[in-house]
Amino acid sequence: MIGRLVGKIVDLDGSVGVIDVNGVGYEVEVPLGTFDEYSVGDDCTLHTHQIVLQDAQALYAFPNKPMREFFRVLIKISGIGPKSAISMLGVLTLSELVRSVSQRDTSALMRVKGVGKRTAERILVDLSDRVERLPYALAQSQIDSSSLQADAETALVQLGFGRTASRQAINSAWYDGIELEELIRTSLQRLAR
Repeated sequence: MIGRLVGKIVDLDGSVGVIDVNGVGYEVEVPLGTFDEYSVGDDCTLHTHQIVLQDAQALYAFPNKPMREFFRVLIKISGIGPKSAISMLGVLTLSELVRSVSQRDTSALMRVKGVGKRTAERILVDLSDRVERLPYALAQSQIDSSSLQADAETALVQLGFGRTASRQAINSAWYDGIELEELIRTSLQRLAR
C-alpha cells in the first residue's frame, strides 16, 4: 500500500494530479480545491489511500491525515464509494461533516452532488456511532481548534497568501497544543517552499 507521497507536482487537471517521487509519477485524485493554490513544479506532501480492484487501481490523496481517515470511514458506508467520498470532502470541511453528524443535519450533506435526502440520512445514521470512535485529532480537535485555525488562516490571507494554500499549510502544520504564533510561523515556512 502507498500511504504517503512527497514529491513535485508535474501535472494538474482539476482534482487530478501527477506527483513525481524520485522519477516515478503517481496519478492521484484529491478533494476539489486541494490543488487550487499549487502550480506545476511545486513540492507537496500528500497522505494517500490506495484502492486496488480486479480491473483498476486508484490512488486518492489528501493534504492531511485526518481527512484521509474520514475518507476511510466514509467509504465503509453502504452506497458511498470513493468518488462520492472524495466529492464530499471537496465540498464540506471536516468540521462541517462532524458538525452535520452531531447535529443530525442532512442539509449540509445534501450540498454534495449525488447525495439526496435518503443518502444523507443513511450517512448520518452510519456515522453517528463512528464519529465518537474517530481519533481525537479528527473529531474533537477539529471542532476545538477551528477558531485557532481560522485566526491563523485570516493572518495568512492578510499577508497575501491564498485561502486554500493557507488552509493546506495550516492543516499540515497542525498538532494538538500548538500556539497561534507557532502555527502561523510554521505555516509561513511551508508556504515559502
